[in-house]
Amino acid sequence: MRVVWRLQVEVDRMGKWSVQEDKALRKAVEDAGSGVVPWDRLAVELYGGRHNGTQCQARWNKVRCEAGSGAAGAAAKAAA
Repeated sequence: MRVVWRLQVEVDRMGKWSVQEDKALRKAVEDAGSGVVPWDRLAVELYGGRHNGTQCQARWNKVRCEAGSGAAGAAAKAAA
C-alpha cells in the first residue's frame, strides 16, 4: 500500500506549472525580501507537496529570466 501512495504522489507532482502557481511563487519570493529564500518551507506552504524546494528554486530562476527578456518580460512585469 505504501508503494502505491508513493507512486501517486510522484504522479501528482508531475505536470506544468500553472499561471497561478507562478504568481504565488513570485509573491512569496518578493515577500521574503532580499535575504535567503527558504525554498523547502515555501514549497510546503504554497504547494503542499506538489512541488519541492529544488523545483521552486529552479522555477523561480526560469520565471525571473523570462520576466527580464523582451516584450514578454515587459508584459509579465506589468501583469505582476
